[in-house]
Amino acid sequence: MGIQTCPGNPFDGHTLEGQLDQVERLTGKVPNTSFVDKGYQRHGVDPGRSRVLISGTRKLGYRRALELDPNDANNTSNFALFMYNVRKNYEEGERLYRRALELDPNDADNTSSFASFMNDVRKDYDEAERLYRRALELDPNDAGNTGNFAVFMNNVRKNYDEAERLYRRALELDPNEAHHTGNLASFMNDVRKDYDEAERLFHRALELDPNDGDNIANFASFELSRGRDTEARALAVRAWNGERSTPLQCRAEAALYLLLLDRKESRPIKGGLARLKGLMVREFARGNWSFESAFQAVFPHLLENEPPFFRALGEAILDATLVQALDAFPLWSETESSDPSLPWPDSAS
Repeated sequence: MGIQTCPGNPFDGHTLEGQLDQVERLTGKVPNTSFVDKGYQRHGVDPGRSRVLISGTRKLGYRRALELDPNDANNTSNFALFMYNVRKNYEEGERLYRRALELDPNDADNTSSFASFMNDVRKDYDEAERLYRRALELDPNDAGNTGNFAVFMNNVRKNYDEAERLYRRALELDPNEAHHTGNLASFMNDVRKDYDEAERLFHRALELDPNDGDNIANFASFELSRGRDTEARALAVRAWNGERSTPLQCRAEAALYLLLLDRKESRPIKGGLARLKGLMVREFARGNWSFESAFQAVFPHLLENEPPFFRALGEAILDATLVQALDAFPLWSETESSDPSLPWPDSAS
């Protein structure tokens, strides 16, 4: 929901109150529950403002909450989200989602959350669409649910007119939401080919949140596809070296763009490839994306044997089952992995 820098190395627990302030400022809501690691002991947040669950106590906390009130729909849905996102217990997650909606069938947020589950996990797209539409019937003015439905209609249904209408409606409801702004920028680039509008929206998204890793990486891809190599490199380095909360797939994508640029300019790639290899063995959420525009911009400048490797690398970034196939390429198999938390190496590395 938000990212903050904390100068002066403050105690972790003391940063939570300010983070809740930021989330409230950005969304107009304070989370019912905040999930934190063990460094947030003695956080000092009033439990009446947000219930704080510390790593290692969450599962017990949820079960205890439902023992105390088995008919609380919000606690049930929160536990469903925990079982789905953290425990990866999808059967229990689905049971809890259905129980939450049985307890309160008119909760728009729980309905939309269950829609995302049915889309992402069950791949039951008809049921996901029904739930997304139901969520918007219940609350037609929720920008988050509207934006999530836009992504579904774009990526799954390929109903681009409906997707654009929903993207624009989400920004009408919340014009200062960086993530939805970036999503519309990518849509205008990939689908509408309206590059001027896409560029305007990417700049706006980064004005709203300069640290959004998704938007930084996507803007890097845009600049690379437009032949603006200097701008693309600066953005990709920013995505790799930026906030540690940047999604790992975004960092992997940024690394791919940097490696492509290095090979286009006949620079060594060993140091960067080693960092990416260290990242690729980690478990992280992988999603739909296409590197085709970047490939089309760079492949004509590479040696004849290089495009197949970079195409396989792009496929592995999006699908963990394809990582092992990279061993067929000597450039990959002969590279020793290094710490992916290291800054991106300079062009001489």
